Amino acid sequence: MISESLRDANTIASPSVPAQGDALARCAVLIASEPELAEALATSLAQDTFAAALNVIARERGIDFDAATEARLAALTPTPSGCRLMQWSLSMRRGWQPFALEFGPYGPELVWGCGAARAGQVFHELTAFELRALPLNRFFAVRTPLSAAFVAVLVAEALPVAGVIYHMSRCGSTLVAEALKVWPGMRVLSEPSLLDSAIMLARSGHDPDWMLLRGVIAALAQPAGKDSAVCFKLDAWHTLALVEIRRVVAAPWLFVYRDPVEVMVSHARAPGRHTVDGLVPDMVVADGNDLAIEHTPETYAARVIGAICAAIVPHADAARLLNYNELPAALTTRLPAALGLNPKAPDLAHLAEVLKHHAKQPHEAFSDDRAAKQAEASAALRRRVTKWIEPHYAALEAIRLQCPTRIQHLQLPLACDLEALRADLTAVAPGGWSPHFNTGYYSGDWSGIPLRGIPGTHMPLYADPNRSDFADTATMALCDYVPKFLAQLDCPIESVRFLRLAAGAQIHEHRDWGLCYEEGVARLHVPVHTNPDVDFRLDGQPLSLSAGECWYINFDLPHRITNHGANDRVHLVIDIRVNPWLQALFGATRAMP
Repeated sequence: MISESLRDANTIASPSVPAQGDALARCAVLIASEPELAEALATSLAQDTFAAALNVIARERGIDFDAATEARLAALTPTPSGCRLMQWSLSMRRGWQPFALEFGPYGPELVWGCGAARAGQVFHELTAFELRALPLNRFFAVRTPLSAAFVAVLVAEALPVAGVIYHMSRCGSTLVAEALKVWPGMRVLSEPSLLDSAIMLARSGHDPDWMLLRGVIAALAQPAGKDSAVCFKLDAWHTLALVEIRRVVAAPWLFVYRDPVEVMVSHARAPGRHTVDGLVPDMVVADGNDLAIEHTPETYAARVIGAICAAIVPHADAARLLNYNELPAALTTRLPAALGLNPKAPDLAHLAEVLKHHAKQPHEAFSDDRAAKQAEASAALRRRVTKWIEPHYAALEAIRLQCPTRIQHLQLPLACDLEALRADLTAVAPGGWSPHFNTGYYSGDWSGIPLRGIPGTHMPLYADPNRSDFADTATMALCDYVPKFLAQLDCPIESVRFLRLAAGAQIHEHRDWGLCYEEGVARLHVPVHTNPDVDFRLDGQPLSLSAGECWYINFDLPHRITNHGANDRVHLVIDIRVNPWLQALFGATRAMP
């Protein structure tokens, strides 16, 4: 548990300059609270230049450096003097970026540095290295413990995540990430090390709620400059945590892959970290003690690559799979389609310039190496590919080359006593309605009454996809009929709430990424009160729902709702998990004439 009590002189609730005390501690508070000052000091690349600039600023603020302070500033190994802040406002942290996730006295904390990154950096780790090396950040990096309260602040302020790129490794994913940078306002972060740390901690059991990943994603997506959205390219092995990551980051995603022979040749030349036994969590490859398996570095690499591909297959569809053979044409067609981007927005001249260069080494010209890698592949390498990777690669190709139809909506044959349901609504309505948390998605009154959700949350209507501890609220006890209706659902029930769209209100078009039956979750709507002037559009097509009916709706599709009527529209909304019972119900319902 992260405490908000003070532990040392540099641990404070929020920045305020003390009148007395250690000179560097007072400077630390100034630096953490005045972004213009921090940005000016970040331009000093040499330690002596930085120390001189800081001394001038300190004197202007009435802070005197004694001989001991000057010696600390001249030390070859600086003693960190930055603040540890329990809260840090967005206005104060302008110009700062998180570059590490470390453990402090209160548990995991973000380490922030100030400074402008050089243009042309491909991987975020290079930016982090440069930030860490600046004298300002060696002395005065700010640390923020990742308490639930601070994570909530970061999430509320973050830019939207436009997409997440998963990949097989050595398959063109870096080119995809670099191409995304030509979209106006797009911030692209490739394989941030602090994101890797958060996933490692969660996969190792140290963060079962995945709160650290939520905080890291939000911190990396904080507003800055003219950026309007963020896209993340993950490390290859993160694909093994696809389900958990998608519960944290509800954004469109894409999996990039390539002929496995060419991928394995690349790793034979220079092994990637995830293909070396022991460098990523043990759960990457099962059967580690099976004596029937050839235990060699080459076989381990093939098994890891195979596991990465296998992890995607159950969740893949044609739109989310991108084979290297489709590049570069797919960069302006299938890539924007998968992530919901405007294909006409990018500067095509800029994109053409990107394509001239090697994605990972921009100083080198691009050359197609497919034929050379195929020629280099040994018979032993091909045997390993055939055994460990080819079946999963073939499954991905089979999916990519077809376009399966997803269920858009389905009326389910569940009995509903409409008058009893309306009686429950009457019973709970006096307790008050909570405004919907997605304030940017609607105009007018869109509000709800939670009947089942996450205990103790500050957003009662939010069905956190990363949590499993859903429980009935006290309000549910006031309902006589709702529990009886829910008893028909022989599957895991997550959130249950009454949602009201008042007369004249509008929910703007948006997508709830991944909220569909095919992704393992289904949202059911039971209209309690409605009117013929409600305009509900799903993927551009009108959908009419009558009171007392129970509908599954694929909210992964674009949708919008306008209540043109004089009366409020109220639905009972239920989120459930797909299991064999629900699969059988959907199958039988779709088979009905």
